[in-house]
Amino acid sequence: MAKVLGDFGDQLDLQMRQGSTFGPHECVITNPDESAMDLSGCTIRASLRRNPGATEVVLFTVSVTDTAAGAFTFGLAKEATIGLVPPKYIWDMELQDAAGRVLPICRGEVLVELEVTR
Repeated sequence: MAKVLGDFGDQLDLQMRQGSTFGPHECVITNPDESAMDLSGCTIRASLRRNPGATEVVLFTVSVTDTAAGAFTFGLAKEATIGLVPPKYIWDMELQDAAGRVLPICRGEVLVELEVTR
């Protein structure tokens, strides 16, 4: 029986409408024992692309809101979503800790719906 060791981050698919504000969404990162992860010295970043090799990238706004509680928000301004062309993109989010390690948090597909009212 094959075994796998690794971490891609949690699967989290997103839905958004072109030209609309997405978020901010509030999140908490926890340790394996379910305690809040201390985000002191950490950086969280997230982006979306049409495919992994695409040069055009949209960066999410990510803000740590409570370092000791592992709390942060992420989202996109309407200006960032207005150029998205339906139907799908991919995205991921990662944390770089104070020691420089890069840890995947989540990843998934982004379903974009066409804006009708402008």
